[in-house]
Amino acid sequence: MLQGGGSDTRQVVFHLAVDVINGTSGHLETDHSRVRKLISKLALIAEYDTVVGAVTNCSFLYWRREMMSTWFSMVYAQEDRALWLQYLVNAFCDGLRLLKVSKVNVSSLDSYEMEIEKSLANEIIEPLCRDIETDLRLHVHSAHLKGSVNVNPTKTGLRDLSWYLQLKPLRISSKYIYIKSRVENYLNAAFYNHAAMAPHDWKTYSEMRHLAEQKYGLELDDIHLPGQKLEQGVDLLEIMHNIHIFVASHTYNINTQVFIEKVSNAPNRKNLITVGVKHVANSIRTHGIGIISTTVNFAYHFLAQKFVGFSQFLLDDHIQSCLVKEYRFWKGNKGNPNGYPYERAETVKKDIRKVALGDGGLTSLEHFRHLISEMGNALGLVRMVRSGGLNYSSSTCGFVYDMKSRVSFEDASRELNLQEAVIEAGKILDKSLDNQYMSLEKTNYFKILTNVFSQELQSNENAHLREFFLLVPALTINAAEAMLEGKDKILKRSRDAVNAIFTDDGFVLGVAYILKVLGQETQFDSLHWFTSATQHFKKKIFHLEGDTEAGQTRGGLSGLNLWNQKNLTVSNEETQNLKTDVRQLQKYLAELELIQFGFVCARTFLY
Repeated sequence: MLQGGGSDTRQVVFHLAVDVINGTSGHLETDHSRVRKLISKLALIAEYDTVVGAVTNCSFLYWRREMMSTWFSMVYAQEDRALWLQYLVNAFCDGLRLLKVSKVNVSSLDSYEMEIEKSLANEIIEPLCRDIETDLRLHVHSAHLKGSVNVNPTKTGLRDLSWYLQLKPLRISSKYIYIKSRVENYLNAAFYNHAAMAPHDWKTYSEMRHLAEQKYGLELDDIHLPGQKLEQGVDLLEIMHNIHIFVASHTYNINTQVFIEKVSNAPNRKNLITVGVKHVANSIRTHGIGIISTTVNFAYHFLAQKFVGFSQFLLDDHIQSCLVKEYRFWKGNKGNPNGYPYERAETVKKDIRKVALGDGGLTSLEHFRHLISEMGNALGLVRMVRSGGLNYSSSTCGFVYDMKSRVSFEDASRELNLQEAVIEAGKILDKSLDNQYMSLEKTNYFKILTNVFSQELQSNENAHLREFFLLVPALTINAAEAMLEGKDKILKRSRDAVNAIFTDDGFVLGVAYILKVLGQETQFDSLHWFTSATQHFKKKIFHLEGDTEAGQTRGGLSGLNLWNQKNLTVSNEETQNLKTDVRQLQKYLAELELIQFGFVCARTFLY
């Protein structure tokens, strides 16, 4: 019997055998006391699990559960007792046995589990999250703000909080609590929220995230912010209703497709408003794809108003006399390979300056240039709206089939014998995709805005507009001078610095558009204007750099002339003046080349 297990049956048989032996005690020499000890040891070993369970049953703690928070806080106060946490949780979970024996309802069991979990969160998890976050902040700030934040472990003490993060998930009856995962979720939310409220501190929170990974082994997510901006930005609907103000108070950059507010429009602010493709895409997402056509309609009405002022300027008698004279010269020198002389463009600019000054002390030529720039800005807005529409379309239809394949969701639903509601949904989706495809892919807004004005402006009633291409060289010179002056004012802090600008591609886009509308591209190309102007300045720069003896030169950017051919030795001061003139000419040449490149880009968009 002793060679088998300690089951209840074997114990009963063994007790019966002992009783039989006791009945024959007179015939057998047996130590009964020793047998009884062996029987008691055998019973103890056979019921070991039951005995241990009874001895370690802590269900009585249910009646002392108000001490739960105190004991958890005692465990958190000493890191070397972190391993006790699971045993302490198990001890309080024994109270569930008492409730189950009492056959209480499920809500009572859930309530006790929630009480244990809440106490664990308040006394262990939340303090751990706060202490780890504080520790990360102190380490990062002590590296960046030396002297302001001091971390001295000898004075403040050193706590190894990683012990709690190394614990296995704690089991509470029907659920597990993973402390490390809870801490990761807390830090992810904290870093994101703080970075969202203070975007300029994103780098600090990124360093804290890397430090948490290195020091505590926490796997935190990247701080994903929505496209580096926290708001939708300027609403396209507001721009449309105030398009005349917008195009006058912003400058357009043709390469980045961004409108930048003029400094003069924000005299009391330290920042400038910019409007880009992302802002337009957000507005389209808010108001729908139909806002694109509305924007083009607003731009059409604005251009119609500006063409009235454009026509009135060219109707002026003084302007007409200048253009007629230049037209005769162009007719007589049409085959000249050297192109339109720079000197004649300079003369036209000076002649137009004789016209009375307008508002703000600007000449009539500068007012005309601003008008063309505003028209170009309106066209730049149309181009940006189309790009914003494509951006919106690509984001919303990223998982839709290729539109060019022309697959019909309605037909596919019918082939699969789906319900009528699904077929109707497929029909609506097909219609929506077709409208979006027509709005963005097959509509050339520049062509529409060109054709709508071309027939009227090229008629005999507007014959005074036929010499506009001869005014472009003078406008280009004026634009280059204004741009150089605006760029020089960027680094100045004088009262006149409010007129500082560094880009105005609306001018080249407006000139290219007007030439396209008036059908004067070929005539302007016959001037070879940019080639002639480039050769003119290169020749001046070559002579200034090559000669060592020259007469006194006359200052000024536009009025710079070659020196008198006299054999006079140039002094050091005059040499410095010559070098300054060379630098000015090189800046002027570079600005003309930028205008030329922008003009070529603008003409590309219009074809």
